[in-house]
Amino acid sequence: RRHIEIPWPIQGQIDRTETPQDPAIRRDAHAKVIAGVPVLSALVPDAHRALADRAARHLYAKGEVIVKEGDPGASMFVVESGRVAITVEPGQRQVAVTEAGGYFGEMSLLTGAPRAATVTALEDCTVLEISADVFRESALTHSGVLEQVALAASTRQRELTTARASASAPADAPASLLARMRKFFGMSGA
Repeated sequence: RRHIEIPWPIQGQIDRTETPQDPAIRRDAHAKVIAGVPVLSALVPDAHRALADRAARHLYAKGEVIVKEGDPGASMFVVESGRVAITVEPGQRQVAVTEAGGYFGEMSLLTGAPRAATVTALEDCTVLEISADVFRESALTHSGVLEQVALAASTRQRELTTARASASAPADAPASLLARMRKFFGMSGA
């Protein structure tokens, strides 16, 4: 009656053409990322391609938790793109930032132990997940890989243990750090 027009519902459509990526090209790209991981670099190129073929690719948004400390796990992750923060309890203390080409979760991969830390995406990121079954096949066919990953895992375990201990250290921890710094620089009496 008042000559007010009611608009019709409008739906906008945005066409997106996505060309499918050739699986061989994607596998070779993933194999290159896996080959760049220090603990897996000694594998032969065929083993890198085999891991890349069977690795699961996951996308995570900024702030999304990838793995949570204490959760069961039997895989490791290789960061394809982006960055992730590694935190430990108590207090979700950040102990490391892992960037593209880095890895985490090797303890769960090797032993099936619960996750030793929480890993959160600091930005949108893509990770490749290598399961224990896939890794087992590579370890059986390529000797030496198990020892390499075990060495890296034990080093990481010591770092996490140190980080947890320092988080629960008494309040005089800065003084002991200062004492160690003085000793290192030869300034014991200063």
